Amino acid sequence: MCILSNLYRLVMKILAIVPARGNSKGIRRKNLRLFNGRPLVSYVLSTLKRVSYVDDIVVTSEDDEILNYCLSLGVKVHKRPTVLSSDEITLDSVVYEAYNWYKNTFGEVECVLTVQVTSPLISEKTVRSAIEKFLEGDVDTIISVVDNTHLSWRKIGEEYIPEFTERLNRQYLGKRLRETGAFLITKSSFISSKNRIGNKLYLFEVPAEESLDIDKSTDWLIGETLANRLKILIVTFGNGSVGTGHFSRTLSLADAFLGHDVEFALVNSDDLFGELLQSYGYSYRKVKLDEVKSLIRNGNFNLVINDVLDTEREYIESIKELGVFVVNFEDLGDGSKLADIVFNDMYGSFEIPANYIVGYKYAVLNENFLLQPPNRFSEIVSSVLISFGGVDQNNLTFKTLYSIKDLIKQRRISVKIIVGPLYSHFEELEDFIRTSDLSPYVSVLRNVKNMASEMIGVDLGFTSNGRTVYELSSMKIPVISIAQNDRETLHLFARTNPGVKYLGIACTVSEALIKETFVYLLDNIAQRKLMYDSLPYKEIKDGLLNVKEEVIVNYRRWQRSDYKTWEEDY
Repeated sequence: MCILSNLYRLVMKILAIVPARGNSKGIRRKNLRLFNGRPLVSYVLSTLKRVSYVDDIVVTSEDDEILNYCLSLGVKVHKRPTVLSSDEITLDSVVYEAYNWYKNTFGEVECVLTVQVTSPLISEKTVRSAIEKFLEGDVDTIISVVDNTHLSWRKIGEEYIPEFTERLNRQYLGKRLRETGAFLITKSSFISSKNRIGNKLYLFEVPAEESLDIDKSTDWLIGETLANRLKILIVTFGNGSVGTGHFSRTLSLADAFLGHDVEFALVNSDDLFGELLQSYGYSYRKVKLDEVKSLIRNGNFNLVINDVLDTEREYIESIKELGVFVVNFEDLGDGSKLADIVFNDMYGSFEIPANYIVGYKYAVLNENFLLQPPNRFSEIVSSVLISFGGVDQNNLTFKTLYSIKDLIKQRRISVKIIVGPLYSHFEELEDFIRTSDLSPYVSVLRNVKNMASEMIGVDLGFTSNGRTVYELSSMKIPVISIAQNDRETLHLFARTNPGVKYLGIACTVSEALIKETFVYLLDNIAQRKLMYDSLPYKEIKDGLLNVKEEVIVNYRRWQRSDYKTWEEDY
């Protein structure tokens, strides 16, 4: 704020007046009804008390119950005359009467800020910014508005008249602003029983999510939903060592929390992943893990999702100190014991900690898999998919193709190979396909954006023990699985579900075993049908929804029991 407005502030006393009628018509007893567990009137009072520019707050109402409640919150109250509480009375006369009462009782004020109880989503930041604009001294009145640019019509008599000269897309229309009713700031010299607007008017645009004016029950429902928006920080990584699976999962999670405020922290990640986040419209910061705490503090996040494999106790302790709810994925580290929830869809044990939620019912798949129906069973294997992850550290893609190359040509099987952006043997693979005369049968795809569509019609899949096992299973595709490393050998679904033929860890799996298993499943229709029928595709498809529900339910429960109560605002 400029020096002039600072000086102006020194001589200007600001009074906030909050009208709160008791006999509201649209929603019975609206101002005292519990809005997400808090009386509606408490929201704007709490906001105003945090705005340092406001010198005093007065609630004006004809209702003793409202007045007594607001008095308990530490604000001044004024019982307005009954004559000013009927439906036809304008807000101007209500504010004028309350202002005069305050002036005669406590002294003059230079500015009156009227705030409506029915705008509970208006934020401290917005109110403060509007007052700062007013304190610059070049306006008499500020009214809160929201961008409402649309193709609009008026009805005059029985005719409908367009309020536009040409039908254009919204972005090309002339800007139209609608009053939100949230607040009006004016110099007290302009207040009368019929007016609160001075000569120099400024319209202050508020964010769309803060513009709600609760009048009907549907407004209430929308308002409670918006008030429950979470500010989520997703901490994840992707690089040549860990691959792309963790990043892909968190991207699906972010999409599932559409409508909430989601940001990413990329730890030890290649530039490629930041570029992908930008293309999906998500903001991100590249940080070191020990910088996450500062990011959380400065961003006022209330929920942190970690998908960085095993966490240390010190890291989780440091972020829990900030009063955030912590959700970890696939975490076997000491930090997992301190997280509020740990989802381990791959792992399991006989003794599952209380904060763990495990099993394939919590697999997180890209939404494209939720849209695709499962494949039909085919007695003849005519289409095979080979996909060993974004990195494929053991080059199992090449090993598998080499093992079954003769069978591909003999049985004229169509093979689709999908490799990730960090696969380092692409040229070697293509050379082998060309020199082995496999080109008529084998295609190689890189950087596939819609894996689900590439699995349509596939009869059998080769993959590692990562997320692709669940993707294939969701499409009801029998799987031959090879673990890339020791950690993947712990993935229980691939080892225990009859729909997956698990061959072991990469270093122990021979080309002969791969070929032998492939031949067995090509020829044994009954075994493949048993595998097909054993894949719990419906439960896997519901995994993303199950995770989201668990996060929301557990966060709300934690918020009520462990977090500071709203009364502490007063």
